[in-house]
Amino acid sequence: MKIIENIQQSIGSFFLKKEVASLKRQIQVCNLQQAICVGVLFYASDEKVFRVAKNYVRMLREEGIKTVQALGYFHEKETPQFVTPERDFDYFNKKDLNWFMKPDSASIHKFANQKFDILVDLSIEEVFPVEFVLATSKAKFKVGKGGGKNSHFYDLMINIEEGQGLNFLVKNINHYLNMINKTEADVA
Repeated sequence: MKIIENIQQSIGSFFLKKEVASLKRQIQVCNLQQAICVGVLFYASDEKVFRVAKNYVRMLREEGIKTVQALGYFHEKETPQFVTPERDFDYFNKKDLNWFMKPDSASIHKFANQKFDILVDLSIEEVFPVEFVLATSKAKFKVGKGGGKNSHFYDLMINIEEGQGLNFLVKNINHYLNMINKTEADVA
């Protein structure tokens, strides 16, 4: 089964490269004080990751971000039972992938086409369906974990060491998104 999945992913990678090559995106550095619309993308490998992503979205709203939308991927055929419906949260799973593992649903297309001021990828593990959404997103500024094969899709990369985990990544993403591109109004 793994062999078939590898073949599917190889074909998907070919199509992803073609799609990314035609993508027109203007990079615009933005901090959390300037952001109006933020997207949060994550690979929900388990309930703990799901809870961290949910808390991060809540924290962004509390920080005053007007629009926060989240998209999570579950590497299963069904959405797990611990997932509860949330405002501005969408999910996709293996059923939403075409044969070459490209995510394909209305909510995924809407998320990828949204011109977020910031797209935060909370994925620690690299999985192809999340990579596809990340790579094809029209977000103005993309942030996520550096050091992997997806690093070239980010405008700001956060390097984390083995064992530091998702909470460390979230803390550092927040730290740097609060630090960068400050204006005098942001400092006052």
